[in-house]
Amino acid sequence: MPPTRTVMAFAAQLSVRPVRRAAKATTASCVKMAAAAGGNRWGAVRIPPAGAFAATSRRLRTDPPLCRPARLHSVRMALKAESVTDDTFEAEVLQSSQPVLVDFYATWCGPCKLIAPLIDWAASEFAGKLKVFKFNTDENPKHVRDYNIYGLPTLVIFRDGQVVAQHEGALGKGPLTQFLAKHLPDLVPSGGPAS
Repeated sequence: MPPTRTVMAFAAQLSVRPVRRAAKATTASCVKMAAAAGGNRWGAVRIPPAGAFAATSRRLRTDPPLCRPARLHSVRMALKAESVTDDTFEAEVLQSSQPVLVDFYATWCGPCKLIAPLIDWAASEFAGKLKVFKFNTDENPKHVRDYNIYGLPTLVIFRDGQVVAQHEGALGKGPLTQFLAKHLPDLVPSGGPAS
């Protein structure tokens, strides 16, 4: 069946519209446009099927697609520092074959919250070379007394069950790297970790 004048008039009006506006057109507006163009010779309005006019306009074919493919981003999975308690302290920290960094913290401590992401960064940055643990001092008071923890946060480096170094107070990424490099030279290369 050849296209009627109504369909051709509708196609002429549609071909000058941008794709986005044409996509927003509702069925009612299509009917109004076809009716305004005069309908067909029997007075009925014919709605063309979707995509019927894709080849009638270069503009329809050259406009950017309405839906773009999703962009894929590489994601580096970050490890988080695990928690250790009075019950697991000896097995996880003192009997470890690797050096261990323990963050003694409290949930109410502002500087402890400030360096929490940095402790997680150290856990992922030095994974396989250094074990990193968090130790809640409010819930586990025994080892707080054993290691003379008076200020929070306190970072303690253990090697072969012995305290190698202790730092009281918050640190930034650079000072933490220097602290680790000073006391564990085989862990951090002289240039520091790649950021």
